[in-house]
Amino acid sequence: MYERVVRQLTGNNDFALPYWDWTADRQLPTAFVQPTWNGQPNPLFEPSRTLSPTAALPDEIVGPTVVRQIMQETEFETFATSRPSGQNSLDQSWIVCEFCGIFSTLEATPHNNVHNIVGGIMRSAQSALDPIFMMHHCNIDRLWAVWNTANANTTDPLWNNMPFQNHFINPDGTPFSPRVSELLLPEPLGYTYDLGMPAPGRIAARATTTPVDDKLRMLYAMPSVTAVTAAGIATFVAQNTQQATPTQYLEISVAVEANLVSTVARYQRVAAGAELLDFAQARRQVAAGPRALAFIRDIVVSQHEDTLYRVFIDCDYLSPSTPTTDPHYVGTFGVFGSHGSHGDKDTKPSVAVDLTHAIQRVYGSAPTPSGRLRIQILPIPNTPNDGRAGTATPSRVEVAFVTA
Repeated sequence: MYERVVRQLTGNNDFALPYWDWTADRQLPTAFVQPTWNGQPNPLFEPSRTLSPTAALPDEIVGPTVVRQIMQETEFETFATSRPSGQNSLDQSWIVCEFCGIFSTLEATPHNNVHNIVGGIMRSAQSALDPIFMMHHCNIDRLWAVWNTANANTTDPLWNNMPFQNHFINPDGTPFSPRVSELLLPEPLGYTYDLGMPAPGRIAARATTTPVDDKLRMLYAMPSVTAVTAAGIATFVAQNTQQATPTQYLEISVAVEANLVSTVARYQRVAAGAELLDFAQARRQVAAGPRALAFIRDIVVSQHEDTLYRVFIDCDYLSPSTPTTDPHYVGTFGVFGSHGSHGDKDTKPSVAVDLTHAIQRVYGSAPTPSGRLRIQILPIPNTPNDGRAGTATPSRVEVAFVTA
């Protein structure tokens, strides 16, 4: 609708928004950092941004490995943020329930952290007033379009039939209130994307749902993994009251079964380079293999706009200088939003992180731990030069092992 309004105002019926491919281009695009353009004030420039024109977005939030992890998901609700826990209607209150779903990698890592690192109004509820917002979200939309070249969206009516009432305006000023089912394909909406995937290459064959996908969907839909009882799913929970700080990481020890860790660690992974020969087949092999996930629930955060939250497992030497290339590194998440009451539901963010590859790196050729996994959360500044970072206090960590 934004594009249609611009087309009407400018008379340029071919106008479409570009996207900012922050995997390939880590700095703010040049057109957005110049205070003036051709001698006139530049409307694309937003002075409140804290990301400098020469600063680069880090690998851990937008790098090829992150994009590859996102694209390897074959189930919609593990690719996207899950639906709100307990959703049972199409009432509009479910839309404004800000932290009711579980953040996936797409939401928790590139989406949230780019908002926060760009800074200024981009880290606030008024983020859409910064012109770079559209470029950022066009790239999120593009990744969804790329994902759709190999995967099907959910058919659940609680997703597809949801209306967004008075969500925007038509060019004639009347309210625009679409259902999700009307917005699944870009072409009928008047635009398209270059579907070349940033890494590791376009997926040629459409993936099929695996038994592991079905079980993951059940886990993501529940307010606690302990509510899921199904063959091939084993869950373990550790409560928490302690806080992760920039000077003292949080370690939560979860009692697990060592044989399950061993099953994940010893799974025969795809040979290096196999994705270049037949990426779709390699991807299906990954999707069908055993998985281990940690659900970090109901996180109370402070200064989250300034913070990257890194997750490690079983790292005896963890410190702020431990690199993200370390074998024990799992991933990085961020929290974007007002954090707290929103709409009529008091909610806190929850994040799912995939432990599978870290377990395989750490324990693939080493003895597996004796009955526990230590989930470690380390907050660090998302702008290294200013040194500010906040805290995180999850209510609990739930570890789930899923096998076919």
